[in-house]
Amino acid sequence: MAHVNSPEHPPLHTLAAADLSLLQRLHQQLLQNCPGVFQAAAKHLLQEPISQAHRPDDASETQLQQLQTAYFTSLTEGPYGEGYRQSRDQMGLAMARLDLPPSWLAEAYRHYLQTVLPCLVQANAAHPDELLKLMLALSKLLMHDMGLTTDALQRHRQRASPRLGSYGAAFAGLPCGTLVLTPDLNVVFANPAVESLLNLPAGSLLGSALHDWLDVTPLITLAEQVFQQNLVCETLTLCRSGHPQALAIPVRATASLLRDAPDGGEPHLLLVFEDLRQQTRLTRDLLNAQAVASVGTWQIDLATDVMLLSAQACSILNWPEDEVCTFQGLMEHIHAEDRESVEKAWQAALNGAPFRVEHRIQIGQRLRWVEARGRLEYDAHGQPLKGHGTLLDTSERHLAAEHLQRLAFYDVLTGLPNRTHGLVLAQQMLDRCERAGRQLALLFLDLDRLQEINDILGHAMGDHVLREVAQRCQALLCKDQLLARIGGDEFMVACEIDGLEDARHISRHLMHTLAQPIGTATPPVEVGVSIGMALFPSQGHTVEELLKHADLAMFKAKSLGGGHCQLYEQQMSERLHRRNTLATRLAKALSRGGLHLHYQPKIDLHSGRLTGLEALARWDDPELGPISPGEFVPVAEERGLIVQLGDWALHEASRQWAAWSGPALRPAPPIAVNVSAAQMSDESFPDRATQLVRAAGARPEAIELEITETAMMLDPERARRVASQLVAAGFNLTLDDFGTGYASMAQLKNFPVGKLKIDMSFVRDMLRAPADQAIVTAVISMAQALRLRTVAEGVETPEQARTLLALGCDEAQGYHYAPALPPRLLAADWLP
Repeated sequence: MAHVNSPEHPPLHTLAAADLSLLQRLHQQLLQNCPGVFQAAAKHLLQEPISQAHRPDDASETQLQQLQTAYFTSLTEGPYGEGYRQSRDQMGLAMARLDLPPSWLAEAYRHYLQTVLPCLVQANAAHPDELLKLMLALSKLLMHDMGLTTDALQRHRQRASPRLGSYGAAFAGLPCGTLVLTPDLNVVFANPAVESLLNLPAGSLLGSALHDWLDVTPLITLAEQVFQQNLVCETLTLCRSGHPQALAIPVRATASLLRDAPDGGEPHLLLVFEDLRQQTRLTRDLLNAQAVASVGTWQIDLATDVMLLSAQACSILNWPEDEVCTFQGLMEHIHAEDRESVEKAWQAALNGAPFRVEHRIQIGQRLRWVEARGRLEYDAHGQPLKGHGTLLDTSERHLAAEHLQRLAFYDVLTGLPNRTHGLVLAQQMLDRCERAGRQLALLFLDLDRLQEINDILGHAMGDHVLREVAQRCQALLCKDQLLARIGGDEFMVACEIDGLEDARHISRHLMHTLAQPIGTATPPVEVGVSIGMALFPSQGHTVEELLKHADLAMFKAKSLGGGHCQLYEQQMSERLHRRNTLATRLAKALSRGGLHLHYQPKIDLHSGRLTGLEALARWDDPELGPISPGEFVPVAEERGLIVQLGDWALHEASRQWAAWSGPALRPAPPIAVNVSAAQMSDESFPDRATQLVRAAGARPEAIELEITETAMMLDPERARRVASQLVAAGFNLTLDDFGTGYASMAQLKNFPVGKLKIDMSFVRDMLRAPADQAIVTAVISMAQALRLRTVAEGVETPEQARTLLALGCDEAQGYHYAPALPPRLLAADWLP
């Protein structure tokens, strides 16, 4: 050990950490998948004639086989310290004593490779990239190992009789390009692989000066380092001398010294070139794929906290590529609201959990959402050493989610909360007032002349007026006061008050600001507003109740000629009285058979064929005359008659379908029946509906149930359960009046409907109002994405039908095809 650093014993040089890791993995594969590989290699080698000729006795054979087995085992087992070099020295001594030539050593490596490589290929057949890395690491080790053993052999021989013979015996068959050079870079040996790498004829390099073929500038520097360090590895590019454009091959060059040259002269330089072109292409392809997928990669050294970011990761984070990145440095740029969750995920990863977290990060002026994933690697004691993972840019997904949320909860035209969201926000305000013992005023605003503006100046001006109204009201109200658009020209304001005078003050300001002309048109556009008010708790205890009472008060203000504000009063009004009368007479009509059904055809827009019918209730009261469903259905809902009305319509439609589908008749098309929110809230409804349909002689598959968005949203979880039971029973479900602002997109994708019905309010004006056509287009696109059919109601003109067909709508109904008809007329005109 005392002469480790003497000229006879050049200093050891540790292999790169990556190569050491690969060799350890290779060794484990050989032990697990190829038991006895080292003993077999040694035994086979000793059967060769050259071994037989140089073996003096049986004892030497046993000793040599044991030595050779240990030699092959330590080749990949490591560690590569002084003990490893001593074993190479012992092998050189044994070869010298047995008078074995260097060609025997070359034969030893050839047999070793013949034994190991098939096993290595078989174990890594599914991972060619991993196989290549293992083979390259093994090649580096073999080159280094040959140098050590050959040096040892020469030291134990007399310098006057060197017997290495030819470098070709050792290096000719290696897969990597190999050169043996003199100190002034003349070629002593070149194996076929290096001539193939450089695209040169066989034998052209031997005996020539290397600078005749290559630009040797980087190799000169490499040679100078080798004579100082004994072993050097660098990544460089081989270029043709004088013609760099003709050859540019990226290689990993490993250089070492062969100190005992065959001629006894100066040490020779051994160069091994690993072709990196495929690795370069793979790296380029990986970077391109990362850019396309917007995925970057990261690595971290936990000892230094330094992170290595791929180019795409730097792009995602907006991190300068030439600036050192650390984990703590990144943490400083993470959004304050997300920092705690990131730190929590990282601490969990340090304790062994997978690392996965989504957060916002801002570097410079760019704020992005990213999803970070990764895992850490640990030492034998469980301490984390390093980590690696991916970064995914999820900003577009979040923007899309925010867009869908706005579609679901906000009015597209004005940006205000829509009816559904507005009622939720108002209920939250009411709950706070109730807890604090304060009053709340709910104002129902209805624009006085919007329809007139639409008819005279067009819907574009009408849309402009609505946006201006929203902006003026928002500018007038405080931040803690609520403004929502709840209908075409209807708005709702909710605000906490100390008394009635506060509510009157707000209403006067609203009427004043909306009485001012809008725009610069001549004559000026004046819209005006009528306002109804209801107060909590004196005039209602829920938002729905307050809104209903404010609505009644607004109609009273309208009846005064518009531009007025009315407070709800208990004795108000003729409309309320009529509702009471209708409620009484409707109950009698339901019990005595005073209602009947008409049927409106549904038409396939592509073929023009009849695809179904919608059953619509009609009521002709003996005293009051014909009463519109738009008037008596709300009364039925208010007075608890809606379930009875719905059950009657379901049974009657089923009875009519059975009558149209007798044994000698072709089955009638499916009939759609409206289902109320109360029915969808009743978990016994699926069983009852099935009994009603079958008792009438029909089957559930012949009936479509049209569910309103309100029914879906009142109790979404219960409605989903009821809907699933109805579908399981055989009914088909359609979501009615879609687009009016009730449905939650998140709920819709989990709701078992087969069709979306586009509300007639959008269809009616879509050819004149770009906003309405945009909503129709969005609904159809969303339905297609969810694999749902679409039905447009209220189609009145051929132009509307053609436009709907072009937009991808599937079915339509309306006066363009036929009004709702009595059963006899419907059968005569539409059924065969």
